[in-house]
Amino acid sequence: MMCPVELSRAKWSGWYTPLLVAGVYALVLGVIAALCQPSERVRYDVTCHHLPVIKTFASQWPTPDLRNYLVATTPAYHLVLSLVDRFISDHVLLLRLTGSVFALLLAATMARQVGRIELITPLLVSLYVVSAGIYLLPEDAAWWLVAMLIGLCLGNTRNKSFYWLAGCALGALVMFRQTHAWAGLPIIVAACYGQTGDALKTRMMRAAVCVTPAVIALGVFVVMWGGLTPPAFQSDAPPSSANLEIIRYGGLSPTPPAFTLALLGVYGLFFVGGFIGTKPRYAWWIAGVCVGVALAIITPSTLENPFRDYGIWRYLVKMPIVGDRSIAFIALAGLGGGIVAAMASVMGSRDRAILGAVLFGFVIAHLPNPMIWQRYYEPFVLILLAYAASRVPQSGNRIASRARVLLPLSLALALLGVTLISLK
Repeated sequence: MMCPVELSRAKWSGWYTPLLVAGVYALVLGVIAALCQPSERVRYDVTCHHLPVIKTFASQWPTPDLRNYLVATTPAYHLVLSLVDRFISDHVLLLRLTGSVFALLLAATMARQVGRIELITPLLVSLYVVSAGIYLLPEDAAWWLVAMLIGLCLGNTRNKSFYWLAGCALGALVMFRQTHAWAGLPIIVAACYGQTGDALKTRMMRAAVCVTPAVIALGVFVVMWGGLTPPAFQSDAPPSSANLEIIRYGGLSPTPPAFTLALLGVYGLFFVGGFIGTKPRYAWWIAGVCVGVALAIITPSTLENPFRDYGIWRYLVKMPIVGDRSIAFIALAGLGGGIVAAMASVMGSRDRAILGAVLFGFVIAHLPNPMIWQRYYEPFVLILLAYAASRVPQSGNRIASRARVLLPLSLALALLGVTLISLK
């Protein structure tokens, strides 16, 4: 039997590496913040939206007005920083340092849950994660909670603590970013997978109770705002190029599924090293390619749209075009569909069901949004690939062992280069 001291050491030993990763990441973010300047987009978002809302909430404590403000997301991030502004210091540097804590929590959580540093490094050096980590942007807070929920769902769901933790995380996530309400789906799948009869009913009831606070919170904001965003962001203006697509397709954009798969095609190639020496089900791979191609053909990939002026869109629209469809976009979506199917074919059925629910929920949640900004998608894709690659059985092939490490690290170097160039 272990003595209390040994039990305490065993309990905390699993956090040594995550805390080390968070410490190193803090140094990296500090160096980038000292040497680089925010991009034009980041500067605009901070000065015209996020910082003014933080200052407004700070001046309104203890009763901040949540009915209408100049940010399109739920207000938790801005409320947290407004507390710092009001009761500690209103210095912008302190606000930025406080905001960076969410990036460090994301790094520590991914290191803890994924367990392989090379798989999470591309995410941590992504332009969109770094920007939110050193400037006043709320994205990293939401991605931290998304990563935590995926890890919880892939872990042990037999303990009642799972439902408490998942419920609290989902409720907080909806308060930080309402579009991530989809994360309730993998909680339900994880709780109910493999259950039958009375056990299934019990798990379904627990899962329902678990997601209810988040549903209530979202409902309160929808009623308060009269929609899914504050009134300032509910467009009643005449149709423009920014919303042509969603108008054309009856309120839903067909692009998110294909764009998500296209990014999975671009980045997924760097996470398939573990496949070397394994035998994925080729029928699944072919089916995945066909689904990806079909989804990409459905949507025009050259539509004049100001929300497609950066990231991979900048290059896709310059590739050969046939019938308003980018051939490169179709190929990447097909490749992404194939990679997803191949990974799914070799992982355990429970992992496959949970990560499938994660991907499905994310895509469905973005269908009403015509703003196909890469910053909304890239961190999710890198989180999903890190978890998926960590759940793929590893072969003893020497080449595979090297590829599993070198491919993600090479992607990380490329993404770091993009980040430094963008924030020069």
